[in-house]
Amino acid sequence: SCIGACSVEAATHIMLSLAKGPAFSSSRSSTLALTEDLFLKLIEISPEGSQTIDSVLDILFQNGIKSRKPKTVVFSAKLLLKSVRVFGVGSFSTPLLITHSEHLTAHSSAEVREIGINIMAEICRYFGSKTPLRASVDKLKSSQQSQLNNLVDNQHHPTQPQRNLRCKAGEPTNLSPEEIMAALKKKQQEDEAKRLEKRAAVNLFQVLPHTCYKEKLKLEKWSEKVAALDALIEAGGEQ
Repeated sequence: SCIGACSVEAATHIMLSLAKGPAFSSSRSSTLALTEDLFLKLIEISPEGSQTIDSVLDILFQNGIKSRKPKTVVFSAKLLLKSVRVFGVGSFSTPLLITHSEHLTAHSSAEVREIGINIMAEICRYFGSKTPLRASVDKLKSSQQSQLNNLVDNQHHPTQPQRNLRCKAGEPTNLSPEEIMAALKKKQQEDEAKRLEKRAAVNLFQVLPHTCYKEKLKLEKWSEKVAALDALIEAGGEQ
């Protein structure tokens, strides 16, 4: 049974053991194959609405993609691309995938950069547009932009997912462009809600005395009162 490994805590523990151990830099193909299978299984059994997938990808990024060991970086990048192709872009947080792919495309290794471009291509195919990662595409070198264009031109449609997440078992994997965009909007709203929940609480009564709010609010000019409101908003922390 995989029930015990479904939780964020269990998946995080397993993933940390993999990423910090010798598995990612192993020279044995059998070890790498088993590691890949376990990584994909952690994603497949993640419960609906949990942070398991995000946690697994974050560990992959922090301890694998950002590793100083070239073998570990390449293998981690391949794992990310493999997971996207196996489960489909829609199974993951789009902002997270874009951030990771952007990091890969700026890597010193040509192999890693190419993997990053391929992940971006999968995102473009899924949404039928480069719009979701326009800012990232603009940062690419002209040669990389050409490579991305060629990949998308040669394959317009999204790669057919090989597996469904277990929590999505029975749901269709082929979606219309309208359904894809609706799913993106919903996913972005969910990601934004989660981000807002993680914000640190701010005690305005402690913070405001250290701003220009009180002084600006007393002034007659409307521009000064606007500045006071800006100070209040800024004091509230991350929006």
